[in-house]
Amino acid sequence: LYARRGETFSAQRGLVELGGMHFASVLVLVFGTIPCALCLTTHSRVFVARSKRNLVTMMAGKNKPPASGAGSKREMNRSYKKKVFIKDSHTKEEFELKQYKVPELLGKKKGFAGGAVSSAKSGPFGDLAAWVESKGGKADGLAVGQVTPGRRGIFATRSFKKGETIFSIPHDSCILDEGLADASPVSAVWKMRQALETQVPVPSTHKVALYLIFNMVAGDGDWAEAGAMLPTRTDFETEGGPMLLWSSAEVAEVHCPALISKVENDHETLREVYDQVVGPVWTEESGRAGSSLHGVAPPSFADFELAVGVVTSRAYVGDESKGQGHMLIPLVDQCNHDNPSLVNTVKTMAPWGDFMVLAAFKIQKGDEILVTHGPLPNRQLLTQFGSVLPVDPKTLTDAAMPGSNSPLVDFMAALPADHDADAVEALCLKGALQRSRPGGPPVATQKIGPLLEEAAAALGLDYKKLLSDALETYPTLLEEDRALLEAPATPRQRLALDFRMAMKAKLQEEIGRV
Repeated sequence: LYARRGETFSAQRGLVELGGMHFASVLVLVFGTIPCALCLTTHSRVFVARSKRNLVTMMAGKNKPPASGAGSKREMNRSYKKKVFIKDSHTKEEFELKQYKVPELLGKKKGFAGGAVSSAKSGPFGDLAAWVESKGGKADGLAVGQVTPGRRGIFATRSFKKGETIFSIPHDSCILDEGLADASPVSAVWKMRQALETQVPVPSTHKVALYLIFNMVAGDGDWAEAGAMLPTRTDFETEGGPMLLWSSAEVAEVHCPALISKVENDHETLREVYDQVVGPVWTEESGRAGSSLHGVAPPSFADFELAVGVVTSRAYVGDESKGQGHMLIPLVDQCNHDNPSLVNTVKTMAPWGDFMVLAAFKIQKGDEILVTHGPLPNRQLLTQFGSVLPVDPKTLTDAAMPGSNSPLVDFMAALPADHDADAVEALCLKGALQRSRPGGPPVATQKIGPLLEEAAAALGLDYKKLLSDALETYPTLLEEDRALLEAPATPRQRLALDFRMAMKAKLQEEIGRV
């Protein structure tokens, strides 16, 4: 009401006016006009609820009302009536998804909104939680904290019941993905590349990264709260960060040729996309009148590289057919990953358009909220996220999982030039050898284990010698690495040491088994 008048809100004055309205209704009641009194009292209660809603919106920094009315996105979402369930990939237990509704404000014990606006911690995380809530999402009962030196995570500030919604993040108003990038002004970068006669494709992660850059430098500021929580280069250096941002010397410390080659190829692709697409196209569109990028300066290579690193290390994989192959999901992307059998949550994109995270079992106050990107091997975790997990045999429960954290050996190079190609194909069909792609040739480096032992025997190779040769290719011994681990120079060196020590230990263990 005060906003409509153009006046400054005063709690004292508001109470006086509100008290006056109730006093007037009492006078009417005293004089016996009961219907009028009931009407006036009811009106005053509606006034209170609506005024509090407007106040919460203004507190969250939004002066315009949320979208509503027939045909609006949020209004259409409310009409979703079917029951929806999500299955825990590890326990196979089903949980019902319940559409989150912003709580009514009148009479709630928790105060305004009963959620992130009032209960989130102050600072960037609190601002982000309030922003999500202002968009119709849910993010209450959470705070950011330190897990280990240089590594942050999300912790519960209250308990969550089994099946309770922890996060509900609206897709259209909070999440960045490839589909939204394709419909944004920055899509001119990859849509206009044909004009420069370049056939260099722009990967999904690069599109989302460019959309992120555009939102931060030329957007309407609506993503500022989410952007403030994204890691900087310094943050990545402190935590480790994706190997795309590591120096060549740091990458070499992993002592894994296949991993080093993967990082080098990723960086070559990044440089090619920037030099042949992003730089020239954005520069041309920036100077062209009428372009959606007119007047917007192109990012430097360093900015582009950092944005891609942010996306690859934080994005969740969704339905590619809906443009959700890679999604940046505020707040959820602050949660740390673990093996599917060890996390305390389940997650999915609900059919009404919210990305939801539920408690897989009761979560106590003070527990870290852990999510999973799937049963990923440490090679991928280190490359993409800049982290490694302890190699625990108890977590290797999926049929496709055993051996995924095992070292790679250069198997195909060990075969004689006149090896039996039909026998190799038969071993691929059997699953003893891994292919580079469905129907494609076997990859050059294969994971050690009983299946590779079977393949080596079928093709006349000495499996134990293959393992010993692989161990000898490492420039340092396991004992030397243990000594270095006592005082690593940087977090990235520690990650590299953790990774290569696990590989050497597994090789020694397999040699002992054979």
